[in-house]
Formats: sequence, C-alpha cells, structure tokens
Amino acid sequence: MKALRSVCAATLVSIAFVSAACGHGIVTDATSLTIPPTDSTKPPTGTVQRATLTVHVSIDLGDLALANTAGVTTAGLTVRLTNGSPTFAPRTLTTDASGTVRFENLLDGVYQVTTDRTLSAAELARLAPSDRDASIFAGGVGAVVTPPAPSGKEITLVANRRGSVVMSEIYQLNNPLTTNVGYGMGTYIEVYNNSDTTVYLDGMLMARTPLTLHGGWLEYPCAQYNQALRDDSTAITLTTLFQKFPGDGRNYPILPGEAKVVAMDAIDHNAAAPNLGQQDLSRADFEQYLTDADTDNPFSANMVNVIGGTGIFGRGYPYTTTDIAYVLLLPTPVSEFRTVKMVATYGTISNGLGQTVDVYSVARDKVLDVLSITSPTALSGTNQCRPFMSPAFERSPAPLGTNRTPIAIARKTIGRTPAGKEILQRTRTSERDFEYRDPLLRSLKKN
Repeated sequence: MKALRSVCAATLVSIAFVSAACGHGIVTDATSLTIPPTDSTKPPTGTVQRATLTVHVSIDLGDLALANTAGVTTAGLTVRLTNGSPTFAPRTLTTDASGTVRFENLLDGVYQVTTDRTLSAAELARLAPSDRDASIFAGGVGAVVTPPAPSGKEITLVANRRGSVVMSEIYQLNNPLTTNVGYGMGTYIEVYNNSDTTVYLDGMLMARTPLTLHGGWLEYPCAQYNQALRDDSTAITLTTLFQKFPGDGRNYPILPGEAKVVAMDAIDHNAAAPNLGQQDLSRADFEQYLTDADTDNPFSANMVNVIGGTGIFGRGYPYTTTDIAYVLLLPTPVSEFRTVKMVATYGTISNGLGQTVDVYSVARDKVLDVLSITSPTALSGTNQCRPFMSPAFERSPAPLGTNRTPIAIARKTIGRTPAGKEILQRTRTSERDFEYRDPLLRSLKKN
C-alpha cells in the first residue's frame, strides 16, 4: 500500500478518473498544470518503422520465346505477398505496364513474393503441341525487409515443365506443439509419373537437405553461415541421409499418371494411433525398413538405406515439413557425391565460429524434382534464410506446414492428357505448385 501511495502521489493527470485505491474518490482536471510543448519534427518515442518493397516481374530468358508466342506479358499480373507471422494477412497487388508493384508500410521481417499466369485455351492453341504442357508460368522470391530502408526484388517467371517422376504429395510429421506429439510414424511421400511414358523407379534416390541450411537463430544472421551452399546453382546440398528405390533396372515400373507411396512404416496407422488423423498405409508400395525393431510388411518393397543411421527406435525417419526440401534424384553412384563442409551449430556473432559437419553435394543434372516446405509459423527465435536455395532448384518454398489432420500437401493439377491422365504443375515454385488436399487420392484411395 505504501508503494501504491507513492505512485498515486507522483501521478499528475489532466482528465477525471475514479481511484478508490488511492483513497481519493474523484480526481478532477488539473487545469493549472502546464503541459510542455512537444517537438513535432521528431517521431514519438516507440514509433514503429516501416519500409517499402518494390517487386519487378520478368520472364526467364529460356522461356521468353514461348511467352511471346502465347502472348504472355508481365502487365496485369497478381502478385501475392505472404509472411510467416500468423497475424499477417496476405496482400495482393496488380503489376503495372512495366511489370512492377510496390508494397508499402511493411514491418521488419522475412516475406515471400509469388505470382503466376495461367494460359487460356486460345493462348495454348498458339503453341506447338510439344510445348502445351507449359500451360502456366509462375515465379517467386524471398525478401528480407529491414525498415526504414526500401527493398527491391525481381521475380522471374518460368514455364511449367512436366518432367518425368515428381513428388506429388507429402503427409507430414504432426506438429510437436499439438497433442499428437506422441506419434510420428505415419508419414509418407508419394511420387507420380507426370510423363507420357513408363518410367522405372529402380535406383532413384530420395534425399533431403539439411535443416540448418535453410535457417538458424535470430541472433545469427543467415549471411554468416552456408550462404554459398544456398546460392549454388550447379549442385544441391544434401544431408548424409538418403535412400534409394530397390531394383536392378526394370523391377519397379511406374506408368503414366500412376502414383506410388513411400511410407515410413507400411502399417495401418489409424489402427495403431486412433483419433489422431492417421492413414492406412498397409498397402504402401515402398517403406523404410532399417532394423529388426521395425515391422517388415511383405506387401511393400523395402527402400535401400544408402547412407545414414536407423532413425526413430530403429524404424526409420519421418517426413517433416519445417524448413526442409526433399530431393528426387536419378540413379547416381555414391562416388559421384562430393563431400562439402556446412555449419551445423552456430557460434556467437563476436567470434563468428560454428561447428562444421560433412554433408553431400550432387550435380544439378542428377536432380529430377525438389519439394520445399517451410512452416508458416516458425518456432519462436528461428530465422528462415532467404533465398531458401538457388532458383535453379527452388524459387519459393511452400509455407504449408500444418498440424491439421487428416490433410496432405499435394501438387496441383493443371489439366489432363488426351488419355485422361492428370498433368501436375511443376514450375520450381513450391509455393505455387502445392496446396492442401485430402490424402492419397492419387494412389491408395484412388477410385
């Protein structure tokens, strides 16, 4: 009470209010007080600074002739701005005649800027039949905004390229902040034949990038660590953990328009963990099987562990969706993987040191597909690095990590072949290529 009296005695007010705690009832306007003048040339203490981000859209030189034939320009495009903060509402603007937009009043933070342009039936008809899979142009870029300095970024649109085998869906590890923390075995990745010919999965590799390649802690600027590896357009950096599909060349075909499931564990996870939104993966085509502690489903072919450990309780590794990229590779001997050094744990700014570990690097021409995911609500204190990786592999990761179940992250459909097979979108811009979707509709639950 003594402390409260001191506060009340020292408080001067200029409006009426009731303060029974101070023992005075009603206090009236102190009209005799002189309020000192304020300096209008200085911003008030605590003013939040904001910045402007100018974005210019152009078309990739390799696709410029295609765009010109179709009649695609950069004017009138809808550009979308997103941010990892759950309180930030995505913004959209339309490009002017020069392909430029300007986002104003932005707070400090890491943003993603994306756009796409779908071709009309008339525009597609102008293209040669062999080019008509390029039915959409898309692009994206990450931007670090630091007020009050203005920022500028370039988005380069690239045409859709179907490729052959792509990663079509991921069912992720449940968010550790939810009640599902006790179960993480029911994850899978689905692969899909996006081409018009039969492909053999034998020997293809499924790998992932290191988590610390894409993020760190706020007190350690990303530029200090692993920037050269992120920017490398000639090779992609992978952890020392990856697996390959079994077979010696022609054992595991995947037909045009067909999808195959690679499960962490090929069991009925809904029976193993009721009421947690899990899936029945007992008919998965492939599964991880690393030790005798795991259940070996005879229906599912075992992935071959090329390099790495044995995972959770010897049962393999869950597929996660927090600042990571999964990479599908052509059959490649381990001898063609180059060992490189990467900072894995960060030092202090004062000494700039960090613990380095060995990781692997593989040439760009071995990469079939990349699926990049970043959590839309990154854990407090983390820092997502931008660029996420070279645009040669990924232009903008998909901010689609979720704790909602049952829900998958799936590649969009942009059309069908004359034979009725789905054509999946692939523009090296995961943020535009993927969306939330009910799981396994292209594979185990397909009608």
